[in-house]
Amino acid sequence: MTYWPFQRLYLFAGALFVGMSVNGHAGQSDALQFFTLDEPVITTLDQAPSDIALVTTAIVARMRADGTPETTPVVFAPNTQNRLREKSFRYAGFYVDSITVSFIGPANGLEEGRRVYGTIQFADQLGRRTATAFGVEYAFDSGEIYVSDVSLDLAVPVDPDIRLYLLPTAKASEMIRDASTNHLELVAFLAEHALDVNSATGMCDCAIVATTFDRIPGDAHLYASVSNTQNGEKIVMGSHYLLDYDGWRVAVLEGQIDLSPNSDMRIEALFAAPPTQIDKPSTFAVAQSFAPGGSD
Repeated sequence: MTYWPFQRLYLFAGALFVGMSVNGHAGQSDALQFFTLDEPVITTLDQAPSDIALVTTAIVARMRADGTPETTPVVFAPNTQNRLREKSFRYAGFYVDSITVSFIGPANGLEEGRRVYGTIQFADQLGRRTATAFGVEYAFDSGEIYVSDVSLDLAVPVDPDIRLYLLPTAKASEMIRDASTNHLELVAFLAEHALDVNSATGMCDCAIVATTFDRIPGDAHLYASVSNTQNGEKIVMGSHYLLDYDGWRVAVLEGQIDLSPNSDMRIEALFAAPPTQIDKPSTFAVAQSFAPGGSD
């Protein structure tokens, strides 16, 4: 069995399983035991319930692979195959940073088993993140864990990491041309060519670049904007471009930016999470901002 580098497992209020023996992975007993938790419990994967660790590891292996990797003793029902991977993204360069389990309960069927809901949080070495919400139901069958149902979906980050950069307009055009299909290359380009806004001054023919370091769902939105620090009104700028790299969103806004100490401009990244109800529009909020003149 191949184990991915899990670092921590969060178990939230609900039922916590503490004993099970599965294919040589011994727990404290051979019977399922459930306890109600009043507070979240944080533990290492080695101390976590063995069945939850095995099933989650198997799910991650399927998410990463183009084929069908060996996940013994975890066996997936044939009809779950297409639910276990995205169309193109395979998490290359990403490790599992944490797992949040929000519900643990018994399986719906007559066989001994479990339903688990939670989120798998991935990260890469640059600090980019992506989270997958999961729901899984499985039963224990003759030394195997049989997964009868599973659902995966891109999770909405609670507090998305959004960063602002300024590029000379010519460099922004070069960035869009050369990094048009790869967010990692775009971030590397920004690190090399972005202006040091703390030392720059005067008027700049620039492009504001706002990018998420979290993947966000398709019905979430990111925009770059400029407002007046005195009255809060929007300042009209030039062309605005939106890019999407498998959920890492980028907004580019061109215009004349006043970087002088007495500037009345505030550069902003506006973010709207997916609406909680179908009939309600998304609500935008300032996720990140910078005022060259130093106004609050």
